[in-house]
Amino acid sequence: IAGRLNLFVRSDEQEQAWRWVEPILDAWAADTSGPRPYSSGSWGPAAASALVARDGFHWAEEQ
Repeated sequence: IAGRLNLFVRSDEQEQAWRWVEPILDAWAADTSGPRPYSSGSWGPAAASALVARDGFHWAEEQ
């Protein structure tokens, strides 16, 4: 480790990383929806299909 500065980030790099990550963490903390329940053996919650459908896509298994 001694003298190998490439093993560490500079303080300005660390600050920039937190500026990018912190809004994501805040959004996750504010999300109160929680996990979507679904039946065992199913393709998952309907919200998963709706999530991709809003962009015009679908899961391959749903064709």
